[in-house]
Amino acid sequence: MADKTNMMYEYYRIPEGAVKSGTPVSIYLKIERRSAHNPSFCTENEHFPMKWVLFEKGFDIYKTVFTPETGLYFFKFKTDIFELDGGQITVYDKSFTTPDWIYGGLIYHIMVDRFCRSGDTPVRDDAIFHENKDDTPLFLPDENGIVKNNDFFGGNLKGIEDKLDYLSSLGVSAIYLSPVFKSFSNHKYDTGNYLEIDPMFGTEADLVSLCKEAKKRGIRIILDGVFSHTGDDSVYFNKYGNYDSVGAYQSESSPYRSWYNIRSRNDYDCWWGISTLPTVNKNEPTYIEFIKNVLTHWQSKGVSSWRLDVADELTDPMLDNIRIAAKGADPESLIIGEVWEDASNKIAYGKRRHYLLGSQLDSVMNYPLRSAIINFVKFGDAGGLKACIETIMTNYPPPVINCLMNIIGTHDTERILTVLGSDKTFSSKTEMAEFSLSEEEYSFAVRRLKLASFLQMFLPGVPSIYYGDEAGMQGLIDPFNRKFFPWGKENTDILSHYRKIIKFRKNSPVFKEGLYKTEYAANGIFIFKRYDETGSLTLAANASSSPHLLFTRIYDMLNGEYTDTLNPYGFVIYGEEGKNEREGF
Repeated sequence: MADKTNMMYEYYRIPEGAVKSGTPVSIYLKIERRSAHNPSFCTENEHFPMKWVLFEKGFDIYKTVFTPETGLYFFKFKTDIFELDGGQITVYDKSFTTPDWIYGGLIYHIMVDRFCRSGDTPVRDDAIFHENKDDTPLFLPDENGIVKNNDFFGGNLKGIEDKLDYLSSLGVSAIYLSPVFKSFSNHKYDTGNYLEIDPMFGTEADLVSLCKEAKKRGIRIILDGVFSHTGDDSVYFNKYGNYDSVGAYQSESSPYRSWYNIRSRNDYDCWWGISTLPTVNKNEPTYIEFIKNVLTHWQSKGVSSWRLDVADELTDPMLDNIRIAAKGADPESLIIGEVWEDASNKIAYGKRRHYLLGSQLDSVMNYPLRSAIINFVKFGDAGGLKACIETIMTNYPPPVINCLMNIIGTHDTERILTVLGSDKTFSSKTEMAEFSLSEEEYSFAVRRLKLASFLQMFLPGVPSIYYGDEAGMQGLIDPFNRKFFPWGKENTDILSHYRKIIKFRKNSPVFKEGLYKTEYAANGIFIFKRYDETGSLTLAANASSSPHLLFTRIYDMLNGEYTDTLNPYGFVIYGEEGKNEREGF
């Protein structure tokens, strides 16, 4: 209960969580008797008187019914004496669905240049090529003080195709590729041509082949759509004249001029002040129409879905049109947005966004959960993990929850093993480049990683593995988190752990669309339940350095053994039915 000027109250509603438009929602207010009168349920624009329905143990209970249309509603309660804090109701379009092929699945995130090389890679004259795959990526500026990101390791699309059997054996349902379009940099977030595969990665035929071979194994390909900015070295901007086009930088008469805000030759809007990344006018009709054609072109070649880079920088009209184009080409296309905060109520650039109401995104990268998992595993913050998950379960529509991209590492974060193994601070990137965990730190980090990945795998949503995390890769911030995959040098202990938890997840239907309930969250212990009409599973995790005695002896279904103890940094899975059958309770 909450305390408001010495008044005790609580509220609840049926149904809980996000609701479909047009769904009647019963709102209940439970308040100390005679502490206030005439309560009302109030949204930003409406006022609903509440009727008294019951007296129970010193409290009056009031009720009203609210039938909202699509939108985001923030509510509070008013009485004749006080205003009482309320919360949020997310109301999504009743026709909103997300692709169920990803439910219960697994995403694998690959930076193409750093995963696997097959055959000869054509190397540009202005590129630096690493023959040694164990090299540290370049990070120091050149003689002009510029970090060019023009060093390559030779990973390509054919290399990924060669490793499809490995990915299939791991249990991967979808491969999310970093950008593949022609660009100057190794990371390709500076698009040069949206309609051409970068020659160092391969050809359009190579992408078609990858999509085809992946599909045979039940794996779909997700491309990274970088539509908030282009490269300055591009067909569209053409700052250096490297393309056979009249770019926006070159002439006011360029067909691309309206795509950019150019005030003078060296004064134009660019992404986060980086001059090599000119920002695009996301409301420009010709640009929106062009991007729609980009989506349909690549989907016609076998691409399944899209991850939208910096989705909060894309305007509502653009996001609306991206959905129209992608779903028009394939209704089963999955659209994932890069949003780092609670995507249900985020304000970006002074405007409340509505990513998850049914007309824009299907899913987002679940950065809040990543932070909560790390804080639990490192510091035992079970309460924070509980609050994070329950906020998501309250604010996000079920179709979104079922395909949430649950991450613990990405190309924009430190490697999860490094995060969990060290809190060291660094004064320079040179120190970062030379850093690796000590043997003791590494061993401890592995224990923590197993716990973190256990939570990532079994909490609501779809886990996404950043390439190499399952192999024990280390690394601090970019570019040290983007080293080449250590083929033949994988940590087999970590890899075996991933295989085991992925297999268990895929064999348990409760993790596809199953509901969630927190059972216990305190003292470094987190216990939760996943359940549906087929049954229920209870999962327990211990982030403390002390053993935790369970309520009774259980059969740990994950590890195949009986136990009554949750070991330090340990975890178990048990089911009521299985316990009864095996133990005779």
